[in-house]
Amino acid sequence: MTRPLSRSAACVLAALPLLATGQTPGSATLYGNLDIALDRVSKDAGNVAGTVFAASPAPKISSRRMSTSISSQSHFGFRGTEDLGGGYAGRFTLESAIVPDNGTIASDGRFFGRQAWVGLTTPVGELRLGRQAAPMLQAYYLNTLERLGSTNIFASGAALNNLQAYQDNAVTYLARTGAWIGMLTVSPNAGVASRVSAARSSATPSTPPATATTGQVLGGLTAGDENTDGRGRSHGAMLVYNSERFALISAYHYNKFKAAIGLATAAGGFVPLFNADSYRSAMVGAKATLPQTQTQFAFNLHEGRLQETGNADPKTRTLALAVKQPWGAFSVSAEWMRSKFTNFTGGNDSGVMLGSEYQFSKRTALFVRAGYVQDHRGTAVTASVTPLPVAGGPLALMLPLGSMEIPIFSGSGTNLDARTSLVALGVRHSF
Repeated sequence: MTRPLSRSAACVLAALPLLATGQTPGSATLYGNLDIALDRVSKDAGNVAGTVFAASPAPKISSRRMSTSISSQSHFGFRGTEDLGGGYAGRFTLESAIVPDNGTIASDGRFFGRQAWVGLTTPVGELRLGRQAAPMLQAYYLNTLERLGSTNIFASGAALNNLQAYQDNAVTYLARTGAWIGMLTVSPNAGVASRVSAARSSATPSTPPATATTGQVLGGLTAGDENTDGRGRSHGAMLVYNSERFALISAYHYNKFKAAIGLATAAGGFVPLFNADSYRSAMVGAKATLPQTQTQFAFNLHEGRLQETGNADPKTRTLALAVKQPWGAFSVSAEWMRSKFTNFTGGNDSGVMLGSEYQFSKRTALFVRAGYVQDHRGTAVTASVTPLPVAGGPLALMLPLGSMEIPIFSGSGTNLDARTSLVALGVRHSF
């Protein structure tokens, strides 16, 4: 017997071949998820002394907000299928990331920024073309005990590179047989501009709007435009064994950068720090359920390497552990993670996230989250392009360099060499 997929995993996988979809021939479905919470974020003063960030001190702050996507990503979409007979079917998915507290669109302003693909199911698998979730993200959805919300620190490894999440111009082959699920994706340009920074399509409190001068976040609005230099080439794979009580998950990711990575300045300029050539990563994980108590356990190990023109080649290693215990409609969970540069700055980030939920129905839940991430800056190292020192663990350093599209803690970020804490109470409804 094959273990049923969680609702969040099923949404992203969007009905793997040989899985029942519950749709009649030629049907289309509107679906989505709204996740809103009231939260309180506290950040200790960051120690930016002796680094390129010293010009922008990171003060101690405490803020109360209405935030989205705390326990799961808020989105809506349309998917459909047409039975063509003989084991063949046409499929499509259009999926938009939304910000329900103010009604705007996330994913750097893309209307269908999560997924926009058309596919053909055959007796031997499914072929998809368009913007899609990468194999690495699919693997994390199948590995997590939660729903990959912004407080799901169990997925910190995937957050280190945006293109491990969603990719432009992707060609994917999916297949399933028994408990085995396989996925292979290639893209001629998954979303890398000639300059990479934290600038986005619209200005933020810390960055100007993205331009050809400032660069833009990985996977940004126009980052996947055609080019002739091979920038953005990507491929990835996932292999999963998913039985009734036990799952083994593995994934691989590679993309060609051939781009400068640096800082967007408030005046609309760009300070290059590295010339990045490529990035590659791998993840292995497992999860299990005890039949007597329904207690769930999960872990994953993610390793990544950014190859650049200097001699630094930053390497990261992220280990995450999780446990979840349900009691009828109520459940509690705990997650721990540690992500570090095994060379480079030697900086690391560690965190704990506690959660509880009450499931009123299959679609509506009340949830609480409380946790923190602590950054240890390590040593300051000199950038390869501009002789400016940088420091910090992967989460604190990758964010200002444009690696993350969805920052930790729903955009609150984390201060260098400081602790960031969050407490949230919210409601989630799926439809």
